[in-house]
Amino acid sequence: MVSMTQIHAGNTWNALPESVVLRGTFRCFNDDVQHSIAAHITRLVNGICQGFDVTAEIKFNPENPGYPVTFNAEAETKLALQAAIAVAGEACVNLEPVASMGSEDFAFMLQKKPGCYIWLGNGSSENSCLLHNPHYDFEVATLNRTHNLK
Repeated sequence: MVSMTQIHAGNTWNALPESVVLRGTFRCFNDDVQHSIAAHITRLVNGICQGFDVTAEIKFNPENPGYPVTFNAEAETKLALQAAIAVAGEACVNLEPVASMGSEDFAFMLQKKPGCYIWLGNGSSENSCLLHNPHYDFEVATLNRTHNLK
C-alpha cells in the first residue's frame, strides 16, 4: 500500500512554486517487497523529473525505506495467546487475525528483540480504521474491565 499523505507547494494561487515537498508512507508484509517499492518509487520520480526537466531529492529511512514489518516471534506469540486466553477467555481471543497494513513503532523494537504485538479490543471493530481520527472515542470502560481482571 502506497499513500501520499502530505503535499506542500508554495503559498499563493497565482504563482508556480519554486519547490514541492511530497511525503507519504508505504507498507507491505515483507522486507523484499519493501525494498522493491522503494526502487519503483525512485524510478518513477526520476522518470517524471527527466520528462519535465526538473530534479528531485528522494529520501527514505536509511535502515528501512518504510516502516518495518511488524513480525511477531513464534514463542512470544504463544505466550501472549496463553496470557490473553487466561485473562479474557478463549471466546474473546481472535486466534485467526487478519494481517493489517497498519504501521507500528513497535516493529522497530521487534527488529532488536523477539516479541509479540497484540491488539486490545475496545468495543466494535467495525470502525477500527477511525483510531487515527480526531473523532475517535476510546471506550474507557475497557480499561476498567481490564483493571478488574487481576
